[in-house]
Amino acid sequence: VFADNLTLNLMTHYWATREALPHMRDRHYGRIINIGSGYAKMSGGTLSYTENGGAVTLHPNVSLADMDDENLTGATVSITGNFVAGQDFLAFTTLHSITGSFDSGTGILTLTGTATVEQYEAALRSITYQNTSGDPNTSDRTVSWLVTDSDDNSIAQTSTIEISATDNQEILATNTGMTVSENAVDQTI
Repeated sequence: VFADNLTLNLMTHYWATREALPHMRDRHYGRIINIGSGYAKMSGGTLSYTENGGAVTLHPNVSLADMDDENLTGATVSITGNFVAGQDFLAFTTLHSITGSFDSGTGILTLTGTATVEQYEAALRSITYQNTSGDPNTSDRTVSWLVTDSDDNSIAQTSTIEISATDNQEILATNTGMTVSENAVDQTI
């Protein structure tokens, strides 16, 4: 199991980067977004979210590389598959000169501001997901990740959020200590 986890969480980053970097160097161009696992609630790039779970970090192991610029100028993280307005929310921690806003009608979190690749990596790692519904739609959500520098956008990468509902038991509260007298006036129950 340890070897499998090591291969999944470390070696896949290494092999993907090893394959991509020579071509990027030859062209003096390119960006890498790597959506890795390695988080207790993730398995294979999938976040498992349980109803009423509060805000959960979406991908704490996002890694970035840009061969032609030291700085990035923006990023978008969008719930592109099965987004439910009023249920699905993304948020992030404002870092350095990176600001952002979430459009709750479209499911798009937009980050802007010129900052280093490492600073954008930290901002993307801080993104959280929360479903606020007491009866959530349990279709898997697809999340698309895209970064940009002053020249161009990266190729979008995707990850998945699996939503699990819980059995909400109905509770009826009763008042067992009150006595109502026959023909009584103005008694509150």
